[in-house]
Amino acid sequence: MTTDQIVKAKFSNDDRSHPEEMVGNATDFLMGICNVKILYLSDHTLEVLTYCCKPMPQFNNLIHLTIKTDQDVSWESLPALLKNCPKLETLFFEGLHRKFINCGEEDGCLCKLWEETPTCLSSSPVKILKYPLR
Repeated sequence: MTTDQIVKAKFSNDDRSHPEEMVGNATDFLMGICNVKILYLSDHTLEVLTYCCKPMPQFNNLIHLTIKTDQDVSWESLPALLKNCPKLETLFFEGLHRKFINCGEEDGCLCKLWEETPTCLSSSPVKILKYPLR
């Protein structure tokens, strides 16, 4: 099987190493699965992507993205990730909390519990957004 034949991937990095130490492995892995249609990312994986120094891979075939969330984990990589998913139709947040990190920052994507559509979502092709609150 080649990486082009992978349809679904689950990337759950629960290693308790410092996120900045996992950058190379995470980026290389994501480059290898960038053709998937369905992707699940854990909260720790999303945090690792915050420290990536390589450009975010382009996920040209991705149509469904599930992101596990945690109130103590940064979301800074989310806008770049969404920007690189041109066919994304469904975005599901698993375990969304009311408390968000980095809300004072300009790119604080999901800070206000959505009085208006966050910029990182309004500029993406997402058609279905699911976010059950805890």
